[in-house]
Formats: sequence, C-alpha cells, structure tokens
Amino acid sequence: MAYSAPTNFLVAPELAEGYTATIGSTGVTADEHGRKIIPGGTPVSGDNFLLDGTVVLQPAKSSDTNIVGVLSSDVDVTAGNLDATVYVAGTINLSALSSDLQALYTDAVTKQLPHVIFVKR
Repeated sequence: MAYSAPTNFLVAPELAEGYTATIGSTGVTADEHGRKIIPGGTPVSGDNFLLDGTVVLQPAKSSDTNIVGVLSSDVDVTAGNLDATVYVAGTINLSALSSDLQALYTDAVTKQLPHVIFVKR
C-alpha cells in the first residue's frame, strides 16, 4: 500500500482526544514496494499505553484484548518503530475507511474503545 491522501475519518476533529505513541514494526507485512505502511484508521493495541509512555503499540487483530486506540494517519514503519498520534476518544466515521479497515471494527474491538463513537455516515 502506498501513502494515500489523508483520510478524514473523524467527525468533529476538534473534540477528538489523541496522544503520541510509538508504533511498532513487528509483524507488519511489506507491500509490493517493500514499504511497511500502517494505514490511518487502524486500531492499535498495547498494554498500559496511557500509563506508560514507553509502550510500543502494534496494529490490532480482532482477537486482541488490549486495543487502546485508533491510528490518526498512515505510518511508515519500514525503517523501524515510529511515533504517531493515537486517538482514544472521539467520533469515527467508518464509511470514510477502506473496507479492509472497516472489517477490523467488530463488536469485540469497538467495545474496547468506550470513549470512541463509531458511525457510518
């Protein structure tokens, strides 16, 4: 996946709450160009993220039980871990995300993000 134009998936971005986090490259598959790009809107997981600023977050799987937020924009982790903003509160328009990302937001995932409202508008 190449970098894409920023996706405006936030409804009322001024009301969203985000924190800087380190995004990990472990387990991220390279695209056809050899780049490891995690798209904005991807749910991320990691233990004690809000209490420990050294935690490295990873793209979440639907089976994860420690999902903590939503990646704000595309992150290229080809060269290793990278800092990015992770939203922990706000309203996200799932319709603005790719169908692959929408599929990640199962009930089990959205229930772990109690301060995020999900809409399809």
